[in-house]
Order: sequence, then C-alpha cells, then structure tokens
Amino acid sequence: MCGRRLDYSVMNTTDSVYTEPLTRRERQVALAVTRGLGNRDIARELGIATETVKHHLSNIYDKLGVRGRLALAVLVLQGGVDGDTQAA
Repeated sequence: MCGRRLDYSVMNTTDSVYTEPLTRRERQVALAVTRGLGNRDIARELGIATETVKHHLSNIYDKLGVRGRLALAVLVLQGGVDGDTQAA
C-alpha cells in the first residue's frame, strides 16, 4: 500500500446496523462501486441516468450509515450488505 493507511473515518460505525434492506437496483449500484466504476459508467452499464445513480448512492449511504464510496466498498466486500455480495 506504499505506506499509505486507509482512513476508516469515512465509516459511521455507530450507525453500521441498518434497518432498511437495499433494493435490487441499489445492490447493483453498490456492487458496481466495488468494481471501481464511476457514476457515468454505472449509469451506462445499468441503462439509467447519471442523476439516478447519484440518487441510489444517496439512499444507499443513508440506509447503511456510510459516508462515501470507500466505506461502501469496504462494507460490501466484507459481506455486510443484505448478506449477499454476489447478487446483481
């Protein structure tokens, strides 16, 4: 990692337990984020508008209690999203 440390402060650990499950589309967006895709690429892949991707990401962040793409990716890759990181 070239001497750089990950900043886990982007994770809101006090709210890490969420009550609302992600929709199928939100899971698709979250998985695309873990693959490093930007909003425009996610929109193109899913056949939706870039603004819709932004809306989904906002909902995802609220539901999961995270504050950004890095925290979302970490949570998804650790299996913390609906217990299903493979569904798309």
